[in-house]
Amino acid sequence: MTSPGNDDGAVGYRVPALARGLAILGAVAAAPGGA
Repeated sequence: MTSPGNDDGAVGYRVPALARGLAILGAVAAAPGGA
């Protein structure tokens, strides 16, 4: 469970997920009438 493949999988999932979350929040805030 500690193989590099599994570690890459965790990082590869969490980092893009955070990036997408920030991008979505930015888009909502920049949109007219956004929060």
